[in-house]
Amino acid sequence: MFSHKQDSAGSGSGRSIFVRYVAQRLGLLAASLFTGFIVGIAYRSLIDDPSERDLANYVRSGMHGVGIALAGGTVQAGFASTARCAASLDFS
Repeated sequence: MFSHKQDSAGSGSGRSIFVRYVAQRLGLLAASLFTGFIVGIAYRSLIDDPSERDLANYVRSGMHGVGIALAGGTVQAGFASTARCAASLDFS
């Protein structure tokens, strides 16, 4: 959004504030994706009947968990980078 003002202030990077924010927190991103996969598998194991348990269902539920974790992380990073960007603007 306003990354050009932030970049011209001396960072020298052509990347947006959002991408830099996520790149600084790759460990948190990886942990949340892994946790999302585990929670998806746990959800599937609690909900399915024993006769319906299949590897494909577990993988699908794990991927749904990853998608939910990725969406939540993207929203969080977007809000945080926007707040950081708005705080760095010069309104004079």
